[in-house]
Amino acid sequence: AAPLFDGGTLKHRQRAAEATYRQSAAQYRSTVINAVQNVADVLHAVQSDAAALASAELADRAAARSLAIARQQLALGDISAVATLNAEQTWGQAEIGLMQFSHDFAQQIRIGFTNVARDLLDEFAADFAVFVAHRQPVEHRRCGRSGNVHILGHAAPRRFDRFAEFV
Repeated sequence: AAPLFDGGTLKHRQRAAEATYRQSAAQYRSTVINAVQNVADVLHAVQSDAAALASAELADRAAARSLAIARQQLALGDISAVATLNAEQTWGQAEIGLMQFSHDFAQQIRIGFTNVARDLLDEFAADFAVFVAHRQPVEHRRCGRSGNVHILGHAAPRRFDRFAEFV
């Protein structure tokens, strides 16, 4: 039975629930924007690292070509063994640099995308915690106009629907 005089309590509860919903929606929107920015930052870093990796590969190939030429010249007697050793040393350093850069590049990609995934999962967990905090063991109904689930007078955004099966 509904009370005849509630002093505006229901209206204020609804306004409070709507304000909470708007705040949650703004936080969620901010989190999504931050996540997209983080993905863009990681992709930009990957793009510039890929360009640097391509440069390291070019340097390695140039050092290998230089070594091949030095060996041919040594065989013909045009240069000394010391010059050939210098070419071998340059090529070896280029190889080590390329391997190190390749390893670092792969690791940076893994770390970057792991951080992005962790941030998204943290937001998902925060949403779940808010949902559980607002959920009471009562029957809920879906509003016809907005499609929001109403629980004890609080409107839970549609994004919380994904948690309904777990609680």
